[in-house]
Amino acid sequence: MSSYDVSLPISNSMWRYQPGWENDLRALSDTNNGDSDSVYRFNLCSHTGTYIETAGHKLSGQPNLSDLDISAFTRQRCVLLWIRPDTQGCITLAAFEAALGDHVQPSETLGNLILATGWSKYHSETHYLTQAPWFHAQLTDHLTTLPLGILGVDTPIIDNQQQPYDPVRQLFEANHQLLLLAPLKLPPDLPSGRYLLDCAPLNITNVSAAPCRPVMSTD
Repeated sequence: MSSYDVSLPISNSMWRYQPGWENDLRALSDTNNGDSDSVYRFNLCSHTGTYIETAGHKLSGQPNLSDLDISAFTRQRCVLLWIRPDTQGCITLAAFEAALGDHVQPSETLGNLILATGWSKYHSETHYLTQAPWFHAQLTDHLTTLPLGILGVDTPIIDNQQQPYDPVRQLFEANHQLLLLAPLKLPPDLPSGRYLLDCAPLNITNVSAAPCRPVMSTD
């Protein structure tokens, strides 16, 4: 069995969604500086690095992560699909269906899905957030019809930043049980296909989103 860490690294200098969501990672004591022990303080936003979230991120009255059994995040069978965005950065329904048809039978029910574009290679670049690939509204409409348990993406945002339509809310409104896993850092040589996914969040109570370190593995 081969395993792949598909999480983004966390640091003080990494990208963030908006001002005020910066990280503050620092040593309170450090053996390299002559202290008797090394202890660190991690001041993180829930949506930093790679995180997983419930519908509570957008909707009221939804379960928090701590309300879910650990089995919801572990040993989940998933399908990874590599999809090429168009020249505008749009991930279209046609591109999704073409990628899906190569790996999933028409009669098969999708449970967990990972969509990869290769965008994670830009995670340390200034345009990582502002120019990220996004879902065409037709693709979002189609995904709302699928009984997905986990939807993972390797982009930090799936909305059209020029003409926002809030696809995350739309997905959660259609499927309150959906878990959204983003943004992933997928190795470019990891082929489309079937994998096992482990993506347990930090065990923080009463929150709808938290950082996690997802791992994909072969059977």
